[in-house]
Amino acid sequence: MNLPEILRSVAVIVLIGLSTVYPGPAVSLYLQTPTHAMVHAATADYQAQKLEKINNKTPHKLAKTLLKGALASAIPGLGGFCATYAGYVDYSTLNGHLSFPLRHADKKLYLLISPDFSLISAGRRTIAYTEIPAHAIEKAALYELTHATDSDGRTTWKVTSHDIPQDRRLSPLTLTLLTHPKNVVVEEGLFQSHESTHLLLPRNIYVVGNNQQVKVLLKSLDSNQYLEQITFMSKEPQPKVEQELMKNN
Repeated sequence: MNLPEILRSVAVIVLIGLSTVYPGPAVSLYLQTPTHAMVHAATADYQAQKLEKINNKTPHKLAKTLLKGALASAIPGLGGFCATYAGYVDYSTLNGHLSFPLRHADKKLYLLISPDFSLISAGRRTIAYTEIPAHAIEKAALYELTHATDSDGRTTWKVTSHDIPQDRRLSPLTLTLLTHPKNVVVEEGLFQSHESTHLLLPRNIYVVGNNQQVKVLLKSLDSNQYLEQITFMSKEPQPKVEQELMKNN
C-alpha cells in the first residue's frame, strides 16, 4: 500500500470521481504536482543521503537503479491531505482538489501551512477561535491571498508571505493545510484570475514531500471530530429541454 492509500485509510474517507457542487458559493483549491526543478530542490538532500547508503552496499549501476525507485516512491501523490476552513474539514482528492462552502464575504484569504492547530473553546460546545500551538510556531508558514481587479479590468490573486500573529490567533478567513511547510512549495506573486461568486484560489501550491504526514493526520483526528466533514452527493443530470421560440417579429 503506497502512502496516499495509507493517508486515505487513516482519514476514513472514500475518494470518488465526482465533481463537487454546493448550493452556494465555494472555496476551491487544487494542490499541484511540482515541476522538475522543485522536485530536484526538495529531494537534493534525500538523494545524497540515499546514494551514499546504497553505494556502500552495492555496485554503482545498481545503486542508480535503486535510487531512481527510492526517489519515485518519495515523491507523494496529491490525495489525502487534510485542510480546515470555517469549521469544516476536507481531504484532498486524487487530483488534489479541496473545497468548502464559502463562509466569508471578503475577497481575501489567509493560507496556513502547519502540521498542527488548536481549537479554543468558549464553552462545552462552542469553538471561539483557532490558534497555532506554541510548539508549532517554528513549523508553520502563513500567506495572505488578496483578490482584486485593477483599473484596466485585470483580475488577479496576489500571494505574499505573512507574519505569524504574536498571539498565535488565526483570522476567521484562514484555510489551514495540515502538513509540514517543507512538504509544499507556495509560489508568491501575482496570478491571473477572474470574477466569480466562488473563491477560486490560484494553483500555486505544489506538493513536494510527505514528511511525517501520517503522524500529522492521526494527530488531527482529535480536533477534526469537532469540525463538520464535507460530504458529497451524486445527482442525475436534468433531461435535455427543447423550446420552440416564435420567429415572427
